[in-house]
Amino acid sequence: MTASRCLIILVMVGGLVACSAPTPAPPLPNRDSAMGSYPNPQPSEPVVAGTGTIVYVDLEGGFYALDADNGRRYEPTNLPADFRHHGLRVRFRGRVRTDMVSIRMVGPILEILEIQRL
Repeated sequence: MTASRCLIILVMVGGLVACSAPTPAPPLPNRDSAMGSYPNPQPSEPVVAGTGTIVYVDLEGGFYALDADNGRRYEPTNLPADFRHHGLRVRFRGRVRTDMVSIRMVGPILEILEIQRL
């Protein structure tokens, strides 16, 4: 009898624990603060200007980069479609985006503010 009483008590305690209300999980962080869209660039992020050449880089599926005449290579985030031509000479002004990352890793990410053909 003692073994059956222990078994019954064990089953009852297990049932009570299983049926009790779960402890509420902590709230998830706000999507806007944790995973939202790209934040606006900070005013302290440098603006660069100069001339350079648009180049097609056959890496990670292919993309266009900007080889500036000062020796830097930039990854433009918003290069207009009519400027996506390998070898195209351009004059540009853009903001270096230190708040963004890329799998391409060719150089700093550049948000183009102005661009024109030479």
